[in-house]
Amino acid sequence: MRVDALMGKKSYVTIYDLETGKRFRLDPKRKEALVMDLAALSEELRGSVIPSKLARQIHETGNKKEIVGTTCEEYTFDLQAPTARVRGMSAIQHDQGTVCLSQNIPEGVEFTNFIHEAKKRGYSDAAAVCSPTVSSIGSYFYGQEPNVMVLSSKAESAAEGGPVLGLHGMTAVESIIQVTKIDSDSIPDEEFQIPADWKVKKDSR
Repeated sequence: MRVDALMGKKSYVTIYDLETGKRFRLDPKRKEALVMDLAALSEELRGSVIPSKLARQIHETGNKKEIVGTTCEEYTFDLQAPTARVRGMSAIQHDQGTVCLSQNIPEGVEFTNFIHEAKKRGYSDAAAVCSPTVSSIGSYFYGQEPNVMVLSSKAESAAEGGPVLGLHGMTAVESIIQVTKIDSDSIPDEEFQIPADWKVKKDSR
């Protein structure tokens, strides 16, 4: 999977290669590719929460929307899992929000296949990219359904409780997703490859 993103005025290009188990962050200005092992990165995410104690609730609201000419169904979701203990204390990672998703467009099958394969290989960081929240439990939104494509989402991720100056605190991140275009044309293979004249360096994060 290739992800082209814009944060502020800076653009980012990231490639996730499940076959090699690598993540590549591309820097066109410097002609550099920063590579990191997906297994190591995902191990950090897995170590931050306890997925075996995950509580997952997803409910259909009955509402429907039309996004990029496609009808989607609205759902609310609530994910909660305790974090690993730090200095003898732990918190609750809590993700909640509303999504509108399609379960029948052809492009959704390939999208969902990537998520399932990433989770199967233990690459939670790669699966999290496709999730409606940005936290370490975001990918648990997906079940075993063969075609689930989130077309819009408004969600909040929060670490509730835990050691914050000896008091219970909460750090929350809000994320909004909106699909603006779906293109079913084939993408050239070179879009997923590092140019021959680029330098490849080890990524630090």
